[in-house]
Amino acid sequence: MLRDTLKIDEVVVDAHHELQPKSFLSNIDVAGNKYHKVLKSTLALTLQEETGLSIRSMGQGSAQPVLRGYKGHRFLLTDDGIATGDLSSTSIDHAVSTDMGAYSGVEIIRGPEALLYGSKTIGGVIDLSRDINNQNRFKKLMVQTLLGTESANKGHFQSVTVKAPFKSNHQLRFSFLNRDLGNQISPKPYGTLKNTQSINQELHGSYMYFGNDFYSSLSLEQFNTDYGIPGSSEGHINGVDISMYRKTQKFNFHKDVSIAGFQTFDFDQRYIDYRHSESVTGSSFKSVILAHQILSLNAKLSGNKKSIGSLLKIRDFQAYEFYWTPDAQEVSISLYGLYEKEISHYTLQSSFRLENQSIIPDITSEYFYANLDINQINDRNFLLFSAATAIITERKNWELSLGSMFTSRAPSIEDLYSDGPHLGVYNYEIGLPELGAEHTYGLEGSLGYMADRQN
Repeated sequence: MLRDTLKIDEVVVDAHHELQPKSFLSNIDVAGNKYHKVLKSTLALTLQEETGLSIRSMGQGSAQPVLRGYKGHRFLLTDDGIATGDLSSTSIDHAVSTDMGAYSGVEIIRGPEALLYGSKTIGGVIDLSRDINNQNRFKKLMVQTLLGTESANKGHFQSVTVKAPFKSNHQLRFSFLNRDLGNQISPKPYGTLKNTQSINQELHGSYMYFGNDFYSSLSLEQFNTDYGIPGSSEGHINGVDISMYRKTQKFNFHKDVSIAGFQTFDFDQRYIDYRHSESVTGSSFKSVILAHQILSLNAKLSGNKKSIGSLLKIRDFQAYEFYWTPDAQEVSISLYGLYEKEISHYTLQSSFRLENQSIIPDITSEYFYANLDINQINDRNFLLFSAATAIITERKNWELSLGSMFTSRAPSIEDLYSDGPHLGVYNYEIGLPELGAEHTYGLEGSLGYMADRQN
């Protein structure tokens, strides 16, 4: 008998993909070549051609996505599973604190899986990924550069990413991004739209360690943007300038386990320091300054078709200058889970999220309340429950997804105690201190046909 030996390259098998719940039919993945073909400066412009996505903006710097007609707090924007930590959901003139040149993919998540990310998910989740497979190990130095120009605003863009492995189990990653966009230029007779320029800069660094059955990472990043809001005859004639920064520290830990049928354990710790200021164009005085610091701790166990986890988030909010919202602290703790079961040709999914949220305004200091009644500014506590179910089936070339969702959302600090202007939209916002929780019911059905499922 002759024996022959074939030599092949190493094949890496990742079983963790099997732990992911079955995707709802209306989920959307934008990654790889598809992502780079549609890549723009903002999330909204990058996703504008996707089904169910539209844009609201007051200039290119403040463009925000609208998901299935929902905006603001009705859908969740996350960075690798955790909320981005900016104030883009509170006003149309507040920018999303990301430049898409620093990321490599976007996933839009709907159905029961969305509740694993938060309770503000009746519209779904938009999850950004800096690295699609952030646990990938490199054997040698890798340098990636990306350059671009835009004729519509005479802008230019540069980014550099360096991944450097050392001592077999260690890996460093550094990246720098700079984007400088001039005023938007429209076809005649409109011409140049004044005060729509923007400048984005980001610096990111991370360290990863790989063990036998675990890996961990520590990263630091800073994002800065300065952008303009065009003027109007009804408001600030020359426009408004907004300056914003977000500093983020992250620690991630992943380990393979064997606990009660669960196979992986993931822990995510983050600290976000966010601040933005608003001023009338041509003035050096900052009329409005808003800031907050967010600490979050998220732990999750995942197994074959099931997940359970808990999230603790502490947010400290401050307002300055002509914004008289009292300083306040927001503390939320939540328990969430998902279960999936296969029955014949059907996949059944169910998920839940139980959350307790407390909002504690600081009334010990001397504040000037322009419009709020101090007797109404009290501690608030909300017990929230959200749940979702779905059924997914495939028959020949057809796929059907049916889902229902009930979500509960507590009012934010801004909803309750806001007392100040938004210069960009030229309005004055006054909160409702006695506002209650918001409950939303949703039904969704998606039907898809694939001409050749094998291909």
